[in-house]
Amino acid sequence: MQRRSDERKGDLRNASVLEVIVAIIIVLVILLHSNNLKFGDQIDNLVEKIDLLTETNVALKQRVSTLEKSELVLKKEANELREKIAFYESILEAENGALAIIEKLESENIQLTEVNKKLKEKIEILEDQLQLALEKLKADGKGGIDKPFCRLPVLDSSIKQTHKWLGQVSWSTNGIEFIVDPKLEKAMALMIPGVKELELGSPLSNGDFTTAARLAFTHSKRQDPECRYNVIIKVGPDDPASFILLVEKYFYKRVI
Repeated sequence: MQRRSDERKGDLRNASVLEVIVAIIIVLVILLHSNNLKFGDQIDNLVEKIDLLTETNVALKQRVSTLEKSELVLKKEANELREKIAFYESILEAENGALAIIEKLESENIQLTEVNKKLKEKIEILEDQLQLALEKLKADGKGGIDKPFCRLPVLDSSIKQTHKWLGQVSWSTNGIEFIVDPKLEKAMALMIPGVKELELGSPLSNGDFTTAARLAFTHSKRQDPECRYNVIIKVGPDDPASFILLVEKYFYKRVI
C-alpha cells in the first residue's frame, strides 16, 4: 500500500512539474507574440515616417526649383536696373546736364501743347462741318448706310428679289424724260406715288420732275423697312451736271 501511495505522489509531482512547464511555455509564447505585435507596429510607424519624409523631400525639391527660377528672374531684373542706372548716370554726366535736358523737354512740351491746342480747334471746326454735312445728307435721304432697294412689281417673279430699277431717266432740250423699266408690270408701277406723273408727264421741267420725284421719295421713306427707288440715268455728252444732281437727290442711281 505504501508503495502505491508513493507512486501516486510521484505521478502527481510529475504532473505538477509538467503543468508548470506548459504554463511557462504558454507565457513565453504570449510574450513573444506580444513582442512581435509591438515590432510590427514599430515597422508600420517607420514606414509611415519614411513615406512622410519622402513626400517632404519632393516638396522641398520643388520649392528649391521655384526659388532657383525666382532667383534667375530677380538677377535679370537687377541687371536691367543696373543698366538703367548707368544710362541715367550717363545722362546726368553729359555736358548739358540734367537741368538743360529738363528745360529742353519743358520747352518742347510747351510747343506741343500749342500745336495740340490748334489741332483741337481745327478738329472741332471739322466736326461741326461734318455734322452739318451729315444732317444735310440725312435730310436728303442719303445719310448713313445705303437703304435697300424697294421691291417692285416685276413681270417675272423669279427676279423679284434682285431687280431694282424703277425706270430710266434722260435729259433733252425739251426736258427730263422718264420711262418705266420694261421688266415691270407697268399698270402697277404707275400706282407708285409720283411714277405716273413722271411717266405720263414726260418731258418734264425741273420743277415738275422735282414735284413727282419727291412723291416717290417720300413714299420710299415710309416703307417698312425704309427703302429707296433706283433709276438708270442715261447721260449724253451735252447733258448739264445739274441734271444728275437733281435726279440723285430723290433716287439711287446708276449712270450709263
